[in-house]
Amino acid sequence: MPYYDTITARLVSHDVPTIAVMHMGQLGDYTARRLVQALDEVFKDAGIDTGDFTPAAKAGTEIGGHFYALPWDTHSWLWHYDVGLMKQAGLVDADDTPIVPKSVDELLAQAKVFREKTGKPLMLIAVTPDAASLARTFYTFLGQQGASLFPKDDSHADFGTPAARKAVKTIAAIYGQSPHNEDYDAATASFPNDQSAIYVSGT
Repeated sequence: MPYYDTITARLVSHDVPTIAVMHMGQLGDYTARRLVQALDEVFKDAGIDTGDFTPAAKAGTEIGGHFYALPWDTHSWLWHYDVGLMKQAGLVDADDTPIVPKSVDELLAQAKVFREKTGKPLMLIAVTPDAASLARTFYTFLGQQGASLFPKDDSHADFGTPAARKAVKTIAAIYGQSPHNEDYDAATASFPNDQSAIYVSGT
Protein backbone atom coordinates (compact mmCIF):
# COMPACT_ATOMS: atom_id res chain seq x y z
CA MET A 1 0.00 0.00 0.00
CA PRO A 2 1.40 3.45 -0.85
CA TYR A 3 2.87 5.29 2.11
CA TYR A 4 0.46 8.22 2.29
CA ASP A 5 -2.54 5.95 1.87
CA THR A 6 -1.28 4.07 4.92
CA ILE A 7 -1.07 7.30 6.93
CA THR A 8 -4.58 8.31 5.86
CA ALA A 9 -5.94 4.88 6.78
CA ARG A 10 -4.37 5.14 10.23
CA LEU A 11 -5.90 8.59 10.74
CA VAL A 12 -9.34 7.34 9.74
CA SER A 13 -9.04 4.41 12.15
CA HIS A 14 -7.86 6.77 14.94
CA ASP A 15 -4.49 4.99 15.06
CA VAL A 16 -2.68 8.32 14.77
CA PRO A 17 1.13 8.15 14.51
CA THR A 18 3.03 10.43 16.87
CA ILE A 19 5.69 11.15 14.24
CA ALA A 20 5.55 10.61 10.48
CA VAL A 21 7.87 11.37 7.59
CA MET A 22 6.24 13.64 5.02
CA HIS A 23 7.36 15.30 1.79
CA MET A 24 6.86 19.05 1.56
CA GLY A 25 4.54 18.48 -1.39
CA GLN A 26 2.19 16.55 0.90
CA LEU A 27 2.51 18.63 4.06
CA GLY A 28 0.27 21.45 2.84
CA ASP A 29 -2.63 19.10 2.18
CA TYR A 30 -2.42 17.54 5.64
CA THR A 31 -2.14 20.90 7.40
CA ALA A 32 -5.09 22.29 5.40
CA ARG A 33 -7.17 19.41 6.74
CA ARG A 34 -5.85 20.03 10.26
CA LEU A 35 -4.28 16.60 10.43
CA VAL A 36 -0.83 17.78 11.48
CA GLN A 37 0.02 19.65 14.66
CA ALA A 38 1.97 22.92 14.59
CA LEU A 39 5.34 22.44 16.29
CA ASP A 40 6.31 25.99 17.24
CA GLU A 41 6.05 25.39 20.99
CA VAL A 42 7.56 21.92 20.68
CA PHE A 43 10.59 23.38 18.91
CA LYS A 44 10.87 26.14 21.52
CA ASP A 45 10.79 23.66 24.41
CA ALA A 46 13.37 21.45 22.68
CA GLY A 47 15.70 24.38 21.97
CA ILE A 48 15.35 24.08 18.20
CA ASP A 49 16.03 27.42 16.50
CA THR A 50 14.12 27.60 13.22
CA GLY A 51 16.42 30.46 12.26
CA ASP A 52 19.03 27.79 11.60
CA PHE A 53 16.90 26.23 8.85
CA THR A 54 18.12 26.78 5.31
CA PRO A 55 15.77 28.85 3.11
CA ALA A 56 14.66 25.69 1.30
CA ALA A 57 14.05 23.85 4.56
CA LYS A 58 12.11 26.76 5.98
CA ALA A 59 9.95 27.05 2.86
CA GLY A 60 9.15 23.36 3.08
CA THR A 61 8.18 23.28 6.75
CA GLU A 62 6.57 26.67 7.47
CA ILE A 63 2.94 27.22 6.49
CA GLY A 64 0.90 30.24 7.46
CA GLY A 65 3.55 31.47 9.87
CA HIS A 66 3.76 28.19 11.79
CA PHE A 67 6.20 25.28 11.54
CA TYR A 68 4.72 21.84 11.03
CA ALA A 69 7.80 19.71 10.45
CA LEU A 70 11.45 19.29 11.29
CA PRO A 71 13.55 19.34 8.10
CA TRP A 72 15.04 15.96 7.33
CA ASP A 73 16.81 16.24 4.02
CA THR A 74 17.17 18.46 0.97
CA HIS A 75 18.01 16.76 -2.30
CA SER A 76 21.05 17.89 -4.24
CA TRP A 77 23.03 16.33 -7.06
CA LEU A 78 26.43 14.86 -6.23
CA TRP A 79 29.07 14.13 -8.85
CA HIS A 80 31.26 11.15 -7.94
CA TYR A 81 34.53 11.11 -9.93
CA ASP A 82 36.75 8.13 -10.78
CA VAL A 83 40.07 10.00 -10.69
CA GLY A 84 41.95 7.08 -12.26
CA LEU A 85 39.81 7.15 -15.39
CA MET A 86 39.93 10.94 -15.55
CA LYS A 87 43.75 10.76 -15.46
CA GLN A 88 43.69 8.14 -18.21
CA ALA A 89 41.67 10.54 -20.35
CA GLY A 90 43.94 13.49 -19.54
CA LEU A 91 41.08 15.39 -17.91
CA VAL A 92 42.93 16.37 -14.72
CA ASP A 93 45.02 19.37 -13.74
CA ALA A 94 48.65 19.38 -12.55
CA ASP A 95 47.54 18.14 -9.11
CA ASP A 96 45.58 15.24 -10.61
CA THR A 97 42.32 16.95 -9.68
CA PRO A 98 39.51 16.29 -12.19
CA ILE A 99 38.77 19.28 -14.39
CA VAL A 100 35.15 20.19 -13.69
CA PRO A 101 33.32 21.53 -16.76
CA LYS A 102 31.77 24.98 -16.39
CA SER A 103 29.19 24.64 -19.15
CA VAL A 104 27.22 22.02 -21.04
CA ASP A 105 29.47 22.51 -24.07
CA GLU A 106 32.56 21.84 -21.95
CA LEU A 107 30.92 18.75 -20.47
CA LEU A 108 30.09 17.31 -23.89
CA ALA A 109 33.58 18.13 -25.15
CA GLN A 110 34.99 16.20 -22.21
CA ALA A 111 32.65 13.31 -22.97
CA LYS A 112 34.01 13.10 -26.52
CA VAL A 113 37.65 13.13 -25.37
CA PHE A 114 36.89 10.62 -22.63
CA ARG A 115 35.25 8.20 -25.06
CA GLU A 116 38.21 8.49 -27.44
CA LYS A 117 40.77 7.89 -24.69
CA THR A 118 39.03 5.19 -22.66
CA GLY A 119 36.33 3.70 -24.85
CA LYS A 120 33.83 4.37 -22.05
CA PRO A 121 31.07 6.93 -21.50
CA LEU A 122 32.04 9.89 -19.34
CA MET A 123 28.86 9.82 -17.28
CA LEU A 124 26.21 7.52 -15.92
CA ILE A 125 22.96 9.33 -15.26
CA ALA A 126 19.79 7.52 -14.25
CA VAL A 127 16.90 8.95 -16.24
CA THR A 128 14.86 5.91 -17.27
CA PRO A 129 12.78 4.33 -15.97
CA ASP A 130 13.41 6.30 -12.76
CA ALA A 131 10.92 9.15 -13.14
CA ALA A 132 11.95 10.77 -9.85
CA SER A 133 15.58 11.17 -10.93
CA LEU A 134 14.53 12.62 -14.27
CA ALA A 135 12.18 15.11 -12.62
CA ARG A 136 14.82 16.19 -10.11
CA THR A 137 17.40 16.61 -12.86
CA PHE A 138 15.03 18.74 -14.90
CA TYR A 139 14.10 20.89 -11.92
CA THR A 140 17.77 21.30 -10.95
CA PHE A 141 18.73 22.48 -14.44
CA LEU A 142 15.77 24.85 -14.40
CA GLY A 143 16.77 26.31 -11.04
CA GLN A 144 20.38 26.77 -12.13
CA GLN A 145 19.08 29.21 -14.73
CA GLY A 146 17.23 31.18 -12.08
CA ALA A 147 13.95 30.08 -13.65
CA SER A 148 10.75 28.61 -12.27
CA LEU A 149 8.46 25.85 -13.47
CA PHE A 150 5.59 28.10 -12.35
CA PRO A 151 6.49 31.52 -13.83
CA LYS A 152 2.94 32.93 -13.70
CA ASP A 153 1.38 31.42 -10.58
CA ASP A 154 1.57 28.32 -8.40
CA SER A 155 -1.26 26.58 -10.26
CA HIS A 156 0.11 26.59 -13.82
CA ALA A 157 3.33 24.83 -14.79
CA ASP A 158 4.97 26.01 -18.00
CA PHE A 159 7.25 23.52 -19.73
CA GLY A 160 7.54 25.72 -22.83
CA THR A 161 9.72 28.52 -21.47
CA PRO A 162 13.20 29.00 -22.95
CA ALA A 163 14.73 27.82 -19.66
CA ALA A 164 12.58 24.67 -19.58
CA ARG A 165 13.45 23.86 -23.19
CA LYS A 166 17.14 24.37 -22.47
CA ALA A 167 16.91 22.06 -19.45
CA VAL A 168 15.33 19.31 -21.56
CA LYS A 169 17.93 19.73 -24.30
CA THR A 170 20.69 19.47 -21.71
CA ILE A 171 19.25 16.25 -20.30
CA ALA A 172 18.95 14.84 -23.82
CA ALA A 173 22.55 15.77 -24.61
CA ILE A 174 23.89 14.13 -21.46
CA TYR A 175 21.70 11.07 -21.96
CA GLY A 176 22.98 10.81 -25.51
CA GLN A 177 26.48 9.94 -24.29
CA SER A 178 25.34 7.92 -21.25
CA PRO A 179 24.43 4.21 -21.20
CA HIS A 180 20.70 3.84 -21.75
CA ASN A 181 18.09 1.95 -19.77
CA GLU A 182 19.92 2.13 -16.44
CA ASP A 183 17.74 2.89 -13.46
CA TYR A 184 19.02 4.42 -10.24
CA ASP A 185 20.15 1.12 -8.69
CA ALA A 186 21.85 -0.14 -11.86
CA ALA A 187 23.74 3.10 -12.34
CA THR A 188 24.88 3.02 -8.72
CA ALA A 189 26.12 -0.56 -9.07
CA SER A 190 27.93 0.18 -12.32
CA PHE A 191 29.91 3.17 -11.14
CA PRO A 192 32.52 1.50 -8.89
CA ASN A 193 33.36 -1.04 -11.60
CA ASP A 194 35.19 1.29 -13.99
CA GLN A 195 32.17 1.69 -16.25
CA SER A 196 32.41 5.49 -16.35
CA ALA A 197 34.28 8.35 -14.67
CA ILE A 198 31.33 10.32 -13.31
CA TYR A 199 28.20 9.10 -11.62
CA VAL A 200 25.48 11.63 -10.83
CA SER A 201 23.29 10.85 -7.85
CA GLY A 202 20.62 12.60 -5.87
CA THR A 203 21.00 12.60 -2.12
